[in-house]
Amino acid sequence: MDKKEQIRRAAVEVFSKMGFHGATTDRIAEQAGVAVGTIYNYFRHKEDVLAYIFSTEYEKRMSYFRSLLASELPALEKLSRGLSFHFQEVQKEPATILVMLREKGPLRSCHKVGQVPEGGMEWFIRTVLTRGLEREEIAHCNPDVLAVALTGALEACMERYLQEMEQAGASDVADAASGELHRMITAYLSPGNERAESR
Repeated sequence: MDKKEQIRRAAVEVFSKMGFHGATTDRIAEQAGVAVGTIYNYFRHKEDVLAYIFSTEYEKRMSYFRSLLASELPALEKLSRGLSFHFQEVQKEPATILVMLREKGPLRSCHKVGQVPEGGMEWFIRTVLTRGLEREEIAHCNPDVLAVALTGALEACMERYLQEMEQAGASDVADAASGELHRMITAYLSPGNERAESR
C-alpha cells in the first residue's frame, strides 16, 4: 500500500471516531504510522485529506456507474444495479460512509447550488432517468427532483444502517434497502404507470 493510501485509510479511521474538527494531522500521522511531515508531502492541510477521501469514493463509483450507463441494460435495471453496488460499498467500508455523511458540509461550499458532482449517486440517478425518458423506457417523471428525493432516501438508509451497527453491532437495513427501493422505483416508473402518465 502506498503512503497516500495509508494516510487516507488512517484519516478515515480518525475522522470517523473524532469528527473532522476534532481530528488533527498529528493523530492521523500516528494512526498511519508515519511522520506528520509525510502527510504534508501529499496534502497541504486537513481539508485536502477530507477532499481526497471523497474523491476516492467518487472515482470508485464513477467507474462502475459509467460502465452501467454505457451498457444496453434498461433504465430500471441500471438503477437496480447501481443501488445494489452502492449498498455493497456501504457494508464494505462503513467508516468511510460515516465520514462522508458527517463531513459533507465542509465540501458543499466547493459546489454551486444545484451543481451535482459527476460520479455521485444523485448524478447517476438523474442521468439514468433522463436517458430512460429519452428512450421511453420509463414513465414520465422529473429526473432532477426524483434524483434528489432518492438520494435523500439513500442517505437516510445509510444513517440508519450506521446507527444500528454502532448500537447493536448488526443491521439488515443495507440488505433490505436496495430491494425495497428497487420495488418502489419499479412500481413508480414502469412504462404505462397511470400515476405518472396522468401528470
